[in-house]
Amino acid sequence: MLCTVAEIKTIMGETGSGNDAVLAELAASVTAQFEEFCCRKFIVGNLTEYHQGPGSMVHVNAWPIVSVTSIKESFTYDFDSATALTLNTDYRIVKNGLIGVIQRLNCNWPSWSDGVQIVYRGGYTAAGDTPGVGEMAVPESLRGAAAKQCICEFTGRNSPGSKGESFDGGNSELHKLEPFLPEVLKVLEPYRNPGGFCL
Repeated sequence: MLCTVAEIKTIMGETGSGNDAVLAELAASVTAQFEEFCCRKFIVGNLTEYHQGPGSMVHVNAWPIVSVTSIKESFTYDFDSATALTLNTDYRIVKNGLIGVIQRLNCNWPSWSDGVQIVYRGGYTAAGDTPGVGEMAVPESLRGAAAKQCICEFTGRNSPGSKGESFDGGNSELHKLEPFLPEVLKVLEPYRNPGGFCL
């Protein structure tokens, strides 16, 4: 998850454990919503993806890239028999994997559909977990945005179609439900997959 229950409760000023289960579900839901909106995976995992050209750059769906197990090209899609490309000879990982881009060296990636198989590990370590070798923790801005969105959904959970409540002179005012809070949208924008292919 992109934020922990403890982080959500700290912002809320809540000390009891009565809402922990609901907050944990919200944290998982908001993480999934952020991934769908940004067309990428945030939490680290082992993935196998298929890409194609044209051009010498491909953008994977989970970054930062932690490690690459293999990259293969095949006209016949028989990747089990294909020879793996060699790092820094056939391809390079741009900016040490921070932006999720892999560059083919000396030529372009094959232009036929799904002609490139990339097996790799990528994404941020889940909030509350200790990063493994080569892994990175979820950036503070993203953790904060996830926590704020969880609180918004928690406070509006009993009013479907609305979110949050504001009080003016004791009167409750419900607001029309939008996908995310405006400040959350600003945080998410630079994390969106520039390839635009949602998972």
